[in-house]
Amino acid sequence: MHCAFIALILPLPLLATQVLADGAAIIAAISAVSNSTLALKKTVTNFPSNPFDDLFDIPCLLVDSATLLTDINDGTKVADASANLTLAETISVASATISLASVVESTLKTIVAAKPKFDALLIVSPVLLVNLLLEQKATDAFGT
Repeated sequence: MHCAFIALILPLPLLATQVLADGAAIIAAISAVSNSTLALKKTVTNFPSNPFDDLFDIPCLLVDSATLLTDINDGTKVADASANLTLAETISVASATISLASVVESTLKTIVAAKPKFDALLIVSPVLLVNLLLEQKATDAFGT
């Protein structure tokens, strides 16, 4: 009886926010970040040596970078909403994080190697730098 009364008093959105994420949700968020990171790496790898040859690659690069930032921020929200993890969930999240670290390291090396391609387009390098700095800040928040 009390539960029915509480359900009538409390608004539905408030009840919905009480659902906590779990290890599987965090792993899914890490997977989304990993997939976005790999998409960015692929775009950077395929970026033409002479970017003036295909200016349509620039929006793809910026969209992939922005998507990665969004996925990192979404992952932070999932992790923040999570209850304490069980030991098994903690081990699974740690394993997913280790895998993500290798993907990020490889992608960063690819971006650094491709930087001369972006430098020819005066505005692209500063925009990518700002996105990378935002991604670093978001990643720091995701990791805490």
